[in-house]
Amino acid sequence: MGFNHELTEQLKTAMKAKDQATLKTVRDLKTRIKTREIEKGESLTEAEFIKLVQTAAKQRKESIIFYKQGN
Repeated sequence: MGFNHELTEQLKTAMKAKDQATLKTVRDLKTRIKTREIEKGESLTEAEFIKLVQTAAKQRKESIIFYKQGN
């Protein structure tokens, strides 16, 4: 599975670079993927993976907006 392997490599790179923001984001994505795969009972397709990433990105953007509005 290409995207899962790529996320693992990005996780390793972030840990070596001590990049906490990237590390947290990649860990969150890996958790979401694993949860969805458990719910589904099989591995995600590429289309499902893309939709999951888009949803996660949208949620993070909304959180940033609410955080800025709340000071």
